[in-house]
Amino acid sequence: MNFKKLLRVINACLYVSAWSLFFLNPLRAGFSVTAQVEGDRVVSGKINETNLIRITMTFTGDDAGLYNSGQIKLFIHSTEFDGSPDVQGSGVFFQGKAQGIANGTATITVDANELQDEIVRIEAGSALNDLFALRVKYLKSNGTGAGYEPANGITDWGAAGTHPSLSFNNEDPKLATNTGSFFENNYFNSPINITIAPSKTLFPVIPATDYESYIKLRGVSGADSGNDHYYFLSGTELS
Repeated sequence: MNFKKLLRVINACLYVSAWSLFFLNPLRAGFSVTAQVEGDRVVSGKINETNLIRITMTFTGDDAGLYNSGQIKLFIHSTEFDGSPDVQGSGVFFQGKAQGIANGTATITVDANELQDEIVRIEAGSALNDLFALRVKYLKSNGTGAGYEPANGITDWGAAGTHPSLSFNNEDPKLATNTGSFFENNYFNSPINITIAPSKTLFPVIPATDYESYIKLRGVSGADSGNDHYYFLSGTELS
């Protein structure tokens, strides 16, 4: 066999191999789920009363057509604050959270009030500080082709960070106890001792964010009128 014949044989083999791979491994469609926690105060690993969770599922390739007019359903599992949610093994349908699929996409939103009501319904108790996990069930218009995405639950919450679950807390911190008073002394240039304690542990100063715990003293009259004074909390002062 001369060199030119050998090249023709090699080219033919490569051609057949390429087409074999195409038929044996056709282009696959896919699913993807993205979650974004939105609101005025987005804190990593937490959900508060200002937040909304926006979950979008996208279908690509052939699946965009196969699942058109189908629907997605949101599933949830929640536990007490010291538990570990298992949405894969124990997830239940989040009441009212189903959405039709159109043009390869579907979006479900959950606000803080809806989340609180659903956790209370599931656990028959307070939702405060409970942990919850979410995942999406998808199915065709005839009910077939059902599956879950992500299989083990959402872990990427956008601005709220990467976590297997989030903690629900819609209660603002309060001053639980205090001793002393500004009115203990006749004059403000005399020593004043005031001790206060928050109702929950506060967040420390987080670099590059707006979330800092502090005491704010407002000047409302006299020479200090209009001047605000801040005392930023750290260490044991946060609890």
